[in-house]
Amino acid sequence: MSSLEATSEIAHALAGETDLEHVLELIAKRARALTEARASVVLLREGEQLQAVAVAGELDRALLGERIPIEGSVSGQVFRTGNSERLPDAPSRLRFSLAEQTQAKTGLFVPLRLRGRVLGVLAAFDRLRAGPQFSARDEQLLSAFATSAAAAVATAQDVATQSLQRSIFAAEEERKRWARELHDGTLQELAALKLLLATVRIAKDEQAREAQLRRAGERIDVAIRALRDLITDLRPASLDELGLKAALEALAERITRTSELRIELDVDLAYEASRERTRLPAQIEDTVYRVLQEALSNVAKHSGGSHADVVVREQSGVIDAVVGDNGIGFDEESEHAGFGLLGMHERVALVDGTLTVDSTAGEGTTVRISIPSRRSDAPAAEAALGA
Repeated sequence: MSSLEATSEIAHALAGETDLEHVLELIAKRARALTEARASVVLLREGEQLQAVAVAGELDRALLGERIPIEGSVSGQVFRTGNSERLPDAPSRLRFSLAEQTQAKTGLFVPLRLRGRVLGVLAAFDRLRAGPQFSARDEQLLSAFATSAAAAVATAQDVATQSLQRSIFAAEEERKRWARELHDGTLQELAALKLLLATVRIAKDEQAREAQLRRAGERIDVAIRALRDLITDLRPASLDELGLKAALEALAERITRTSELRIELDVDLAYEASRERTRLPAQIEDTVYRVLQEALSNVAKHSGGSHADVVVREQSGVIDAVVGDNGIGFDEESEHAGFGLLGMHERVALVDGTLTVDSTAGEGTTVRISIPSRRSDAPAAEAALGA
C-alpha cells in the first residue's frame, strides 16, 4: 500500500467516528504509524495554551492534560502561523513538558487546520526507520492527514457540544417538571390544608372539628404520597436495594395508580434463575429503567391509550426490552417527540445498545431496546474487578 493510500484509508476510518476521545486516540495512533515515529501527541487549544489530549507510542500517559504556552513554544509557533515545522535537533528547540516528557531527538509538528482555523497541533517524534530525522515527504503526508484529522476533531467537538446542550436542556426540563409537580400538587395541597386547619380553629361544634381534623389528615396523606412519588421518580430506592425487576414492578404500580393506565409487566432476568450469577452492572440497570420509565410516562401522558405491555428478557448475554401501547401513536419527526427520543437513544448508545421506535397514527407505539448485559457470572470475579 502506498503512503497516499494509507493516508486515504486513515482519513476514511476517522470520518465514521464522532466520539471525541476515540477520535483523538485514533489520530495519535495513526499519525505515529504513518510517519513510523517513536511517539506522537495531539495538542488542542485551551485558552492561551495548548493541551496534550492524546498520546501514542513511547510516551508516558502522564503527559495527558499537560498545558504548553502558545507563546515561546514550537507547537505554539506552528499553531499561530499555521505552518508545519521539522526539528532536526529537537533538544535545542523543545521546551516545557514536551522537552521533559518526550526526550525527543527530532520532531515533526503540523497544524490541525480546518477552513483557515487552526484547532491544534499534531506532533511526531524520532523516526524509527531511516531516521531519526523526518523527511519532507513525511511532512507532506502528515500535513495531508492532519487536514482530515482536523475535520474529524471539529465534528466530534460539535457532537460533544450538542450532547452537552441537550443534557443541560434535559436537566432544565426536569427541574421545570419538578416545579410543576410541587406547585400543582404538593404546594396546593398544603395551601388547602392551611385553610382547612384555619376552619378548625373557629369551629365551635366538636363533631365538626373532628371531621375537619380527619379531612386534614387525609390531605396530609395525599401530600406525602405525592412527595414520595416525586422522590421515587428522582431515584427509586428499589433499584439500588432490590434490583431492576423490583424497580420496574414498583414503577408499573405507581404509574397505574396515578394515571389509570393498565400495565402488563413480564420481566425475566438471568440472575434470578441462579444465585451464582451477579446482578446486572448498575449502568445497565439504570439505562433500562430510565428508558422504560420515559416510554411509560409518554404512554400515560400523551398516547391516550388504556393499556401497555412491557416485556424484559435477558438471554445470550443481551437484555431485550419492549414497550407497546394501544394509543394514538405520534409523529416521530415532531420537535417534542424528537427530543425525547434523542435522549433515549443517547442513554442506550452509552451502553453500546440499540433503540428502535415504531409508531403509526391511530395504531399505537412500540419501543424496543437491546443492550449487552456485560454480566460477570462469578461474584468473585466482580469483586476482583472492583478491588
